This record gives sequence, C-alpha cells and structure tokens, in this order.
Amino acid sequence: MPVLSGRNEDRAARDRLPRPAPVGSDRICLRSLAARPSGGSYAEDGKPFLDALYGRISAERGIEAVTVEEALARVPPSETLPHVPVGSWIAADLSVWVGHAEKNRAWAALRRVRERDQMAGSDGGLPEDRIAQAFEEILVAEASDWFWWYGDDHQSAHKDEFDALFRSHLIRAYNLLGLPAPATIRRSLRGAPAEGIDGEHIPHIAPTMDGRDTHFYEWRNAELFDAASDQGADHRSVSSMRGVLFGLNEANLFLRVDGVSGKDLENSSILLRFTLPRPLEARAPLAKGPRGALEWIPGGAAKTAEGEDAGEYAVGTVIEIRVPLARLVASAGTVIHWRVVLEQSGEAVEVIPRLGEFATPTLPSDFSAQNWSAT
Repeated sequence: MPVLSGRNEDRAARDRLPRPAPVGSDRICLRSLAARPSGGSYAEDGKPFLDALYGRISAERGIEAVTVEEALARVPPSETLPHVPVGSWIAADLSVWVGHAEKNRAWAALRRVRERDQMAGSDGGLPEDRIAQAFEEILVAEASDWFWWYGDDHQSAHKDEFDALFRSHLIRAYNLLGLPAPATIRRSLRGAPAEGIDGEHIPHIAPTMDGRDTHFYEWRNAELFDAASDQGADHRSVSSMRGVLFGLNEANLFLRVDGVSGKDLENSSILLRFTLPRPLEARAPLAKGPRGALEWIPGGAAKTAEGEDAGEYAVGTVIEIRVPLARLVASAGTVIHWRVVLEQSGEAVEVIPRLGEFATPTLPSDFSAQNWSAT
C-alpha cells in the first residue's frame, strides 16, 4: 500500500484545494476527507498532509476554513432537504456498523454506559470534571472504526486488540463515574450470541475462599472496579489496592481485592463500610494470619454468637472475603450500599470507590435454580 509523504502529500493537499469564489460573493465548498486515501495511507496519521492542506488554505486568497455551522450562519440555506436516505460511503445501508450480533452487543454496551453518564449528570453527586472525563471515554468508544472490526465482514489479525481497546474505554468510563464495570465488558464481545445481548448483567458467583484465583470461571462473572481509573491528581499516584472484583449468590456477598501483598499486609486490614440496608462495618484483619473470621463493628468476631456465621477472609496471591447477607439483614431484592477501605495501623489510607458507594442488588432466593450453568 503506497504511503503519501513528502512531495506526494503536498501535491495531494494542492489537489484537494477548492477553487476561490468570485470576488464579492460567498460560496460554501464542503471538503470531506477519508481517514485513509484510496489505495494508500497517510504518513504519521495524516498530520503532515493536514498541515500542508491547511497551510495552503490559509495562504490562498479568497478561501477560508470554517466549520459547517459557521458557514451556514454566513450563507443561509436556500432550501430544506426533506429526507436523507439511510446509507454510508460504503453501502446503501448501515450493515458495516450495526446488525451483526457482535456489533449489536458493542452498541448495547456503549448505550448502557452512556445512560449511566447521563444519570450521573442529572443526579449531581459527582464532580463535573469526572463526568466530563467519562464522557470523553464514551466519545472515543463511539468512533465508527471499532464497529467496523466487529462481525465477519472485515478481517484482521488484530481483532482481539481492537476489541480489548474498545472495552477499555467503556471500563474506564464506568470507573470514572464511580461504578464497577460489568463482567460483560471485561470479556471479549467477539462471538456474541444472536440473542440476549441487551440484558442487564447479574454478577452471580460462588468462589472458593482460599486467597487465590482457583480456576478460570471463579471470578469471571464478577464486576470490576479498577483503582487506576479512580485516581486523582491530589491522591496517591500508586495504589496498593489495584482493583476490586465482587459478586454474590443468594446468601453471600463475595469480593476480591487485588494488589495488596508483601509489606502492604503488615499492620493492615480491609474494612467494609455498609450504609444500607443497615450501617455496619466488617474488618478483615490481614496481619493476623492468612485466614480468619470477619470482625464486626460494633462487636467483633469474639462477640459473634455461637453458631452464627461471621463471614471469612483468606489471604494469598489475592484477598478474598465472604460477607453473609444475613448479617446485613439483606433479603432478596435489597440493594446493598458499601465501600472498601484499606487500613494501615488503624488509619484509612485508600478507599474504593473514592466517590459514592457500590450499590449491589441481592438475588432472588431461587436464582441458582432458575439460572444454572454447567460452568
């Protein structure tokens, strides 16, 4: 594939230069440029070509570069176009970007995070700059090239990389809004089923409490909150807690904390702060050993009645915690509001999420029976 560079780019800019309008008249010339020229490509992502083009426009008398809005303000339209047929530069429909199950699933995932961004803007609970940053991630994910590569109509050896990059923007948008990213976008959108692509994700899991990633499916369906997306300039640039995975079954809330290991475990604990359905705190005292019961505040593990389930934690390559829903008086359909705190020597040093709380609905009592899986 030839590359436009040097004199070729200058010649290409000259060829795309519109003719000046007659003196004393305004005329609109719409110049549309493809991201990749026919039969070739732009060197350095097109910057030298655009520099040459706008340089020539600026130097040419009788030509001025303006936006469409600016042009219409100076030369009002003389007639109204009643209808614009559906189509694109490549076909008389939109099948390149929508229709295939993979493409539809990507659009559905994008729509859901955009709705969360709109809700955050109307709620007023987050700083405007955080909402704006999340919206920038959404705008990047709306670029048409992502959807070009989903489906079976175009081939590339880098489809997995495009898929991962697209999903990374959605994950970061969720986390900037103080929300966990659902497992549906932590997994590849490729190979999506033809049906059921638009349902809300339910993080149903039942991991083994052993302090390690026991098997592939153990935390696969959990929701993820990536701490790196929640950092601010006024906070620690490197967090011990890299991320939190969580999910639940009918009887327990499960969470996994990644990144806290080695010296971080000394004099440290993980504190879970619940505000709804009842205000309670549960502490996993990591320095006391690799396994143990949760200590509830007020009270503590020693005050737990005989036979009552206090919950448990396990420390290894990861930290795994099980919280009995009965302790929270969280019946089916209850929404649990909570945060994760890393304590060192009794002081809170990190909080996830920094702004707001997780809001996790509990499951119906027969959820497992109605949604069983071989995995």
